[in-house]
Order: sequence, then structure tokens, then C-alpha cells
Amino acid sequence: MNRSNGYRAKAFELLSLAESVNDLEGRADLLRFARHWMSLSEPMPNLPFTSFPGRKPPDYRAAATKLRCGFLLLVRRAFG
Repeated sequence: MNRSNGYRAKAFELLSLAESVNDLEGRADLLRFARHWMSLSEPMPNLPFTSFPGRKPPDYRAAATKLRCGFLLLVRRAFG
């Protein structure tokens, strides 16, 4: 399974989890995280990083790791 499919699977897992949460704030958080995971599965445009001398491309893997950690904290808070 490629990364995009994995990100989509995580988004759908969060959507399913959101259906079982009664707390409106918690449900909104889960839906927000699902939207972020789904956005990770979308193709990235070809960004002209060469036009920014001295800048490195963004570290998308680090962003995904931060998102995963946020998800785990949210689940602990919702079902703690």
C-alpha cells in the first residue's frame, strides 16, 4: 500500500471514530484531523523550490508524524 492510501485509510478511520463520539468538540477535532490526513493524500503541485535560494523543501514526513501524535493525544482525551 502506498502512502496516499495509508493516509486515506487513517482519514476514514477518524471519520468512523467521529461517529461514535458524543462530545461535539471531540467530534469536531476528529473531523479536523480526518481532513488533515486526507489532505496528505492529495498530490502536491510541483513547487519551484529552486526559486528560493538557500531554502530546503518542507519535510512532509515530519508533518505527518506531528499529525499522528496529535491524533493519539486526541484519542486518549476522548476515550481516556
